[in-house]
Amino acid sequence: QQVNRDNAERMRAILQNAADAILTTDSDWTIESCNRAGGALFSMDVEAMQGLPFAKFCVDDVSECLMRLVASTDFSMKGHSETELQLLHADGRRFDAELSLSAFADAGQAK
Repeated sequence: QQVNRDNAERMRAILQNAADAILTTDSDWTIESCNRAGGALFSMDVEAMQGLPFAKFCVDDVSECLMRLVASTDFSMKGHSETELQLLHADGRRFDAELSLSAFADAGQAK
């Protein structure tokens, strides 16, 4: 039990302190979690990002493009997919980003 708790705490610390932005979304692209680098990237408080649609940070309707990218990727074979796109800071400034998508199961539900 203690080893599992220690491992979970270590993983949380690694994710929160990663230099890269890490966001998780549900199947509707609603942001479920975000690390500190993600908040800094979008110029927003991490807690304020939770529950927002990822499309809020997309130029035009990039979310449709992302859904097609997910649908066309066999995550069981490759594990992830990458694309380059423009995103928006909270204040509306545009920036170029490289996005890496991966899927995983959480309590039996694909994420």
